[in-house]
Amino acid sequence: MSRDWEKDLEFIRGLTPPPAEPFGTPVDWGRFEAENGFSPPSDFRALVDVYGAGFFISGRGELEIPQPLHPGRTFVQGVQWQIDGLQGLQARFVDFEPRWPSFPAPDGFLPLGGTGIGWTVGWLTRGDPDEWSVAINANRDGWAAELRIGIVQFVRRWLTGNLGLVEAGAFEAGEVRFLAQSKNAAWSGRTCHVKIEFGPTPDAPSFGSTPLDQLGIEVLPGQVESYGAFGDRAIPIHADISLGYRPDEEPLVIEAVERLATRLGTTIASVIALDGTPGWPARRIRNRTEPQG
Repeated sequence: MSRDWEKDLEFIRGLTPPPAEPFGTPVDWGRFEAENGFSPPSDFRALVDVYGAGFFISGRGELEIPQPLHPGRTFVQGVQWQIDGLQGLQARFVDFEPRWPSFPAPDGFLPLGGTGIGWTVGWLTRGDPDEWSVAINANRDGWAAELRIGIVQFVRRWLTGNLGLVEAGAFEAGEVRFLAQSKNAAWSGRTCHVKIEFGPTPDAPSFGSTPLDQLGIEVLPGQVESYGAFGDRAIPIHADISLGYRPDEEPLVIEAVERLATRLGTTIASVIALDGTPGWPARRIRNRTEPQG
């Protein structure tokens, strides 16, 4: 990467002055490298050193600049759910775009931050970090693209109304500003996510009639992310529930879900992790209908 980003950073400073006390600075980049196994691109480090964590806001909405260091997690842990989610969609849909590998695979996509319109912004980690390109995963809008620029130039484009992508289109920049983060970003530690499908139970109480607050208590310490019921003699799956939980809580979550299956008079048909791989070893689930590999 050339040093042209330095001019872009000065341009950004002219558009929206940085906060007097940027949140999370000065950043210990040596600690960042020790925690995550890599040092991020120099333009990202400079941007964070000047602005800290927060949001650049323009006519397109919010663009997140993430918190590099956090008391409860590493940078990579903070974006792992996005990595797993992309891998899961790629596994389930053979024609799903983008087909980028995911970090830490060679040349993998490493999420950097999000936008207020549902795009994931990240790096394609080819070569030296200063050679990494910014890319956008906008699968909700049906496209993804690599820009072959660094994050500072991307921020400039975000603030001036043209990302240089046909898919994104031009937009009115409007009033631009930087909204600084003022406290540590929330972190639950729930880095495990699974979708559990239950077998058919035509004679059991309807899963869908269970109030959400009651269901939430039944699966503690798991946290309900979504659930739905499909109980019918003609449909092989009675219901499903998606949970998030801390890794050390998994045995307790398994026991709680087994109790729920027993109450419903059903069995656990499958457990799939967010990245599309089988979750929970079959030997640890007493009432799963079929062992999962």
